[in-house]
Amino acid sequence: MADTDLLIAFAEETARSGHRYRKEILTMPKASVYGAIKDMTYVNGLHGKETTVIMKSDAKLIPYNPSQTKTNTTSFAERTLETFHADVEEEFDPEQAFGTMFDEKLTVKKINFDITRKICKQIAMTSCDGLNDTMWRGRRNPTGKDNLDICDGYMTIIDDEKKAGNISIAKGNYFQLGNLTVYNVVDKLKVWWRKQNPKFKKQKMNLWIPEFIWEMYEDGYAIKFNTQNYNKEFEKTMLHGTRNRVKLCSSEGMEENQYIFITPKMNTRVGGDGGIEEENYQGSSFEVRRGDSPKTCQFYMQTFFGVNFATLDKEFFSCASITVSDSEPFLNWDPEEVNFGEVAVGESLTKTVHISGEALSQTTTVNVTGTGFSCATNSVTAASANASGGVDLSVVFAPASAGDKAGKLLLTNAVDGVDVEIKLSGKGVAGIPRVTTDHIAVQFPATAANSTSTMVVNVKGALLTTGLTVAVVGDSEFTSNKDAITKVEALGADGLDVTITYAPTANGSHAAVLRITSATDGINVMIPLVGATS
Repeated sequence: MADTDLLIAFAEETARSGHRYRKEILTMPKASVYGAIKDMTYVNGLHGKETTVIMKSDAKLIPYNPSQTKTNTTSFAERTLETFHADVEEEFDPEQAFGTMFDEKLTVKKINFDITRKICKQIAMTSCDGLNDTMWRGRRNPTGKDNLDICDGYMTIIDDEKKAGNISIAKGNYFQLGNLTVYNVVDKLKVWWRKQNPKFKKQKMNLWIPEFIWEMYEDGYAIKFNTQNYNKEFEKTMLHGTRNRVKLCSSEGMEENQYIFITPKMNTRVGGDGGIEEENYQGSSFEVRRGDSPKTCQFYMQTFFGVNFATLDKEFFSCASITVSDSEPFLNWDPEEVNFGEVAVGESLTKTVHISGEALSQTTTVNVTGTGFSCATNSVTAASANASGGVDLSVVFAPASAGDKAGKLLLTNAVDGVDVEIKLSGKGVAGIPRVTTDHIAVQFPATAANSTSTMVVNVKGALLTTGLTVAVVGDSEFTSNKDAITKVEALGADGLDVTITYAPTANGSHAAVLRITSATDGINVMIPLVGATS
């Protein structure tokens, strides 16, 4: 065992020599994520925020016209890349490190052995290893104790933006690819690409997928295009069917991702420090210093790190949800939430939820919870769900009272592992009584004197509190078979038909008005009646 004076001297020598490797150590955060950022846009030296502005415009050249009206189609969208301060402080005994690395004891003759680089490089590598996980799955927590707490990662950003509605099928930047297998992965990824808009497809893109999906893609390509031809190019680097516009990209830390995405290199932005050493620079720093004990050394390093997308616009970004298995059943559904908006009390609104299955073996049960919500379909067979067109479910919102309402559309199939909750929401509002008719005016055909013609007017009410009065006002040649319509008749699903008879007794033209009224409900509908003799 080395003596105490020797350990103190060695600790001091280690601290001094650490400075010589400052630049190499400071590049470690960047080096640890280099496998990913070589296909991304790296913003070096950023400690704080940098906002990127993306402009969109639908301005068009059109034929010259002196009176042409100017258009206003240009908009600007901002997204901010923010890096967050992170550091590590580690104390170590250099004599123990020496014995571990060189398998021999420290002596006076060996005190100048420069092992600091190996010690510090190993600590830096270990402390930065988790940055790949941070890049993809991080969730910012200023009081956290883990790499994942430094900043929001790409998957966290996608998940939050989906919940905010900025990534959705309606926005055109979200797809549900469902279950990927070695047999369908080549076709599914190709179809996803071909569904993109023309501006998107003109660009060079990166498809970010976990390593195991990349391997599945290679195996699937071999199956699809036969082994002999495939072996000429075993490792696939470009997505088939994209004319070499889509590069396959992967990164450590993506293994647990539930999303994959296609985007140009410029859109995936990573901010951090890569070894800048300028006077008064407040970014990354590194030092080895004497520890609390004179026989120990302390390793200290700080840096900044953060990621974000420059834009989520469908012309630059497309995200897809996935599950992966060779045989796992899967149910797709769209939309993921249904908001009915405001619906008058006593009325109803129907919206459609589309479902489609893959490899389902059992019937999926359909249930609805929540006051005012319903669905006539209570089950969907595996054959119907697995069919190419899938199944449309008609969900009805019919509020019986005013106020916000919430419910769920539940799709369950325990055998196939289907357990889906689709949120339903809507608001019941007080409605206004009203009457609708299938005619706004009635023109009778030419009718001979002393003959008759009839026409039917359908009357339907909504939110009525009382019955209706029916009257014909005008020439006596027009008569009605009804002088009143009860509330029940008017509110019926089909309303009530009122028959108007035109019976001229002399040649000429005649006119009247069919009047439907309710003083209580403020109803006053007037339908002109016109007839003439032949």
